[in-house]
Amino acid sequence: MTARLCHVVVYRLVENLDPDRLTQVEAQFEALPGEIPEVLGIEAGRNVSPSRLARGWDFGAVMTFTGAAERDRFLSHPAHDRLTEATANGFFREAMVFDLPIGCAVLSGMR
Repeated sequence: MTARLCHVVVYRLVENLDPDRLTQVEAQFEALPGEIPEVLGIEAGRNVSPSRLARGWDFGAVMTFTGAAERDRFLSHPAHDRLTEATANGFFREAMVFDLPIGCAVLSGMR
């Protein structure tokens, strides 16, 4: 079984965030696979969990890479820099990144 790497980023958004700005950032996330070949897949959006453990994490994205080297190329890509800039000032109160190696069995249908 070939392992992949999931790169997870979650945000606690600022109060009264302009909905248009959130829409623009979400679109930037979703455009990444077309700009960065190392991004095999991405899902981004608002947290819809009813769990009390959601703890105010409002928005997140999960990206899939072949491995750590591809993730590292993504982190130094200009499109990633633009996304970082878009979320830098007045988008979030707090952010967290979590990278998780996973087996392909978890990635139903992903190649």
